[in-house]
This record gives sequence, C-alpha cells and structure tokens, in this order.
Amino acid sequence: MPLYSGASEGQAGISLNYPGLGIRYLFSDRFSLELKGQSETDILAAGLRGYYYFSRSHNCFLFTGLEGDYISFSGRQSSGAGFAAGVFAGLEYFLAKSLSLQADFGPAYIALSDKNGPESVSGLEYVVNFGLNYYF
Repeated sequence: MPLYSGASEGQAGISLNYPGLGIRYLFSDRFSLELKGQSETDILAAGLRGYYYFSRSHNCFLFTGLEGDYISFSGRQSSGAGFAAGVFAGLEYFLAKSLSLQADFGPAYIALSDKNGPESVSGLEYVVNFGLNYYF
C-alpha cells in the first residue's frame, strides 16, 4: 500500500508554501526529496529538503527530515548571503486523493554575512512551515 493517498513511488508533486513553492519527487513510499524556494521582500532562500515518513493513520502522515538552504538578502543598509541547515518534524494531512496540507517545524542553524563589510551573524532559530501539496 503506498504511503500517500493516490501518490506513490516515482510520482511528483507541487508544493505551495508560505511564501514560496517546491517540487517534490517520491523515491519510495518512505522517502522523498523536495527542491524548495521562498521569497520575501529583499530575501531569497532556495534549497533541498529530504523527507522520511514514519507512520500513517488514515489520511495523516508523520515525517521528519533534513533541509539545507542558500540565503541571499539585500536591504537599504546591507546585503549579502549565507546558509541555513536544519532538521524538522511534521505531519501531512490528505484532504483528497492527491491534495494535502502540510505543517512542520524544527531548529535551523542560520549564518549570514554582509558582502560590504566584516559583519556576520549566526545562530539557532526555530522555523515553521505550512504548505499545500498536489501530487500528479
């Protein structure tokens, strides 16, 4: 029995998340990868997420994963780039055969550097993601 309602190994999906989108590919019923991009005023983040699905209960699926992102920013006073690396856990709830809602959260180490000076900042932050997924 496939992990997803209507989606299984070898299928792909599109994720709409706040504020961005992703493309997911299901390598097996337990593992998927997602190429994800998010954009907000003066900030761009693009990266890769790996998902591992633990359990299923009717239409609700628990998962965990790893994420790595490249981040660039440009503002009035500074601009630069950096990275984020984190772990997350969450759930995906299917509203229909190929349509689901997703929520996850977890800690991420974020490091940013200003390209015009020696300033840099890094630290651990907690990240929350919400999304709508469509599998085809």
